[in-house]
Amino acid sequence: LKRVVCKFACRGLGLKEEDIQGGHWDNMKLANGTATSPIVLNLLDYLFWEERKRKDTKFVFRERDSIEHFYPQDPKDFSEGERWKSNGNLNTIGNLCLITRGENSWLSNNPPSRKVEMWHEREKKGEVVTAPKQAEMYAVSPWTEEKCKEHDEMCRLLLIKFFEENGFPGPPSSPVASKDGPNTSGTGENGSAGE
Repeated sequence: LKRVVCKFACRGLGLKEEDIQGGHWDNMKLANGTATSPIVLNLLDYLFWEERKRKDTKFVFRERDSIEHFYPQDPKDFSEGERWKSNGNLNTIGNLCLITRGENSWLSNNPPSRKVEMWHEREKKGEVVTAPKQAEMYAVSPWTEEKCKEHDEMCRLLLIKFFEENGFPGPPSSPVASKDGPNTSGTGENGSAGE
């Protein structure tokens, strides 16, 4: 089953057969905005959940049909410190998560800090469930372009690790995360968790 998921995810990332066979992971298309394949975002939710399953036992995969830009496409009511200098990271997988259309509608074009507040208010009432990738993003404050780039790289490393662990070849010097997962603590030199 994981190999089938790999195939569909590779297609969703725009990888051709020669990219997969040659381990040309740099050819992954990770900046597709709303054209990002939902299977890729679902896979990332699964990979983040797998990595942290002991902490997030209540997560249940559910149907989500809308791609959310955490930093919005059309920012409104932002303070100067919240505004990004460019939109270069806006459509990257590091700024995207999968939610329902209704959730996307009420989050609207609010700043990331306000989206987190609104989300947590509804979460306390049991009205929403936070997906693992979304939780990773919502835990970062403030959500800056640099933090978005870091999350984007973490997603890329998780995908490469998953592909290679499931029989998809990669180049010998591929920067995959260690068997313990990607570096989420900001420590370590090889992408593995610190300690």
